[in-house]
Amino acid sequence: MNHLFGKRYWSRRIKTDASLWNVVRYIVQNPRRAGVAQTLDGYRWTSYAATIGLALADIKLARDEVLRFFSRSESRAVETFRWFCSASPMIGPVRWQPP
Repeated sequence: MNHLFGKRYWSRRIKTDASLWNVVRYIVQNPRRAGVAQTLDGYRWTSYAATIGLALADIKLARDEVLRFFSRSESRAVETFRWFCSASPMIGPVRWQPP
């Protein structure tokens, strides 16, 4: 018998920029998908609001590093990041997850 979180979490290496972008979007969208927030910036416990400049971060963030994936210009990066995170992920094959 497993403890409460047994076999629930797993990880894999992120090998491409596209995979990294999708992981970022997945994390940002989680509270909305779970029904605990109506908007992406409406949940305090994600870094989304701090990444786009609406709030101060509670912890040290790799904000600049993440935004550089979207543009060298900070304002353009924030705009693109907001658009990307609000968009639905591309539909593709469902990945198998360990039980």
